[in-house]
Amino acid sequence: MQLNNFYERALWNEWNQLNKDIQKRTIRQFYYPLHMDTYYQLESKMVVMQRQQVSNAKQHYHQLGDLYLTQDQQKIWNEQTKIIKNHHKTLSQHNKGGMLKEFFETLNELEENRLNMMIDIRSPYIEERNRQEAAEALIQMQKQEAANEKRRITIEKRKMASELRKRAREDDKENTPHVRRSARVRSKTSNDPRAKWYRGTFYTNND
Repeated sequence: MQLNNFYERALWNEWNQLNKDIQKRTIRQFYYPLHMDTYYQLESKMVVMQRQQVSNAKQHYHQLGDLYLTQDQQKIWNEQTKIIKNHHKTLSQHNKGGMLKEFFETLNELEENRLNMMIDIRSPYIEERNRQEAAEALIQMQKQEAANEKRRITIEKRKMASELRKRAREDDKENTPHVRRSARVRSKTSNDPRAKWYRGTFYTNND
């Protein structure tokens, strides 16, 4: 079974310890040898009860949350947990008196009280934390949108500047006059080694 928060883990570990306690010799000796079937049924029943209790806690996950306990919350948790652990210590006594049913009924009440108490103190805390996280997420989203808009404007300006430079070069090229010159004259004045092979006339920029 997956355990998702402090309450589920603590509850699971408490029942694990209780299952170990039921296996102690002081408990088993009351069932050996004639009533071991009853003992094994008790073991199986406790495993079922453990899963039921944790499943019940899982239904309140969103109210309990998975955040660490505050100092005040930890104090209340420790007080209620101490009461339950003290009740665990009476397991052998209840077993001797044939009162295991009463033991588990009381345990169920204690665990239910602790669960309700933790829900009462954790729910407002979780709700406030959720509101803070939502507000922080909204602020972060607004900052990201502003950054994206700034980036978009910068890109648009760069595109516009590039387009203006391109148009300016094209205008300069179109406005540059072309002069018809003799290839023979060019062969005498040009530094181009191929000029002497040119024939006829050609157009060139008047620069």
